Amino acid sequence: MLKKFRQIVYSELVHLFKTILENRVEIANEPDYHAKPHLLILGAGAYSGIPELGPMGSWGEVKGTVGGVKLPTVLVLGGGVEAYLKLIALLEATDGIGDYLSKEFIRDQVNPQIQILAQDQPADDEAWQGRTKAFIKSLRGLEAPCRVYLPVENLRITADLTVGKVIFHPNGFEREAIVKPVCSALETKTNPPGEMAQIRQSLVPFFREYAGAPSCAEVNFLGHESTSREVAYETTRQSINLLRCYIPVLFGTNFEHRIGLFDDIGQRVLPGIVFHEASSFKILTALTGYNLEYEVEEITLRFLREKGAFDQLSEVLAEEKASDLELALKTAIWWVGVGNHVLDPAQQVGALTTGLEALLIPSDVEDKADPLARHAAHLLCPSAEGRPAIARRMKELYGMRSEVVHQGRLDIPVADLGDLKYHCLAVLVEMAKRAVQGWTKVKDLQAAVDRAQFGGEPVSRSVDLIPRGPIRPIRFGRYSSHGEGSHFFVQS
Repeated sequence: MLKKFRQIVYSELVHLFKTILENRVEIANEPDYHAKPHLLILGAGAYSGIPELGPMGSWGEVKGTVGGVKLPTVLVLGGGVEAYLKLIALLEATDGIGDYLSKEFIRDQVNPQIQILAQDQPADDEAWQGRTKAFIKSLRGLEAPCRVYLPVENLRITADLTVGKVIFHPNGFEREAIVKPVCSALETKTNPPGEMAQIRQSLVPFFREYAGAPSCAEVNFLGHESTSREVAYETTRQSINLLRCYIPVLFGTNFEHRIGLFDDIGQRVLPGIVFHEASSFKILTALTGYNLEYEVEEITLRFLREKGAFDQLSEVLAEEKASDLELALKTAIWWVGVGNHVLDPAQQVGALTTGLEALLIPSDVEDKADPLARHAAHLLCPSAEGRPAIARRMKELYGMRSEVVHQGRLDIPVADLGDLKYHCLAVLVEMAKRAVQGWTKVKDLQAAVDRAQFGGEPVSRSVDLIPRGPIRPIRFGRYSSHGEGSHFFVQS
């Protein structure tokens, strides 16, 4: 770690708070200063804590503004400046605060606290101690703005791509956004030369992972550093799963076109060492991985937007207050994406059918096969003559789940698996369109099917289904190394 942390000494904080308040000058009853409280610190011509100020006259005519908000309600002068700066520095070096809150964020929390203390100061030392402890506790519970970058494997893009809450950047972005700021920050550190050399050396493989990835995911959220990586991985995986949903119609196979983060995809090194005699041995290594990238070019993105409801599904992932149907869409995106990523066919069936259940069957329905098939047929087919065939096929495809789960079936025909993947995507896309049209829950589909069966209007008058694909030529490729690692075989 580059920071040195210390435990908080509450008596020291109390002393600093008191020093600041003893040096304050209040601007009372000024109608211009009724906006959100801010703090101005002046001493020996210096100020801290706010942007540049406008012209200054007498104390009662301070005209500092930021974005139209006028400043301030409290002035702190002279010795209060030093106490304020020391208070900020102390909090910045405190374990549990400075290790995840920036100096600016700490300052933004301290300023209103001083405003409150100025209006209602504690009555005695015990009260001061209690108020200060409560303030520190509130800081430790704050969620700070976090921006996390993660290297993404096998996703090749030509321009920034926003999917849900994630922005994917093409290769090269990492130099200015990641490497340069970190290296610049290191230049300001005063650690011993040996320690700095170790830090720089440890960053080399770290930077290499970003430079070697074809794209980089950026995630912004409020959180704590201790959980930021897990939140970033989870959020990014949601967006990656949406891209995975389209693999069947884009490429026709997921065996070689696999995208993911470092924890669920990547190269695998298979080490081995053979001894022939006590002094004779040979090191055998093998490197395997997937070399056919998921490429999102302009023509691909246009297809996904026009035929695959890509923008609507992306917005669903970004939605904070989701409807029941939007939650079902999020669930389906996750499971269909997983089903297009895992390699075992039986696991694929389990994940894909879970996605279908989320979209087609209300949670309170016990017998799932018949309503799932019926709902899918009405959703995907406007023709009454064509629905029975679709319903039969959907029941057959969904039936594979019971065979996998309850009978231990492992041999899944390629054609059946491909058909299941396509229908999962088609249902996902059509339900996304319905969400835009005003449906808010899966029961809206159930109600629409019931009305249609009793002579009402059909669920779908016309359907522009996403093409089965693949819209791009099917490619196969794999690379591996043999022997001592100096020989490589590539097939494409």
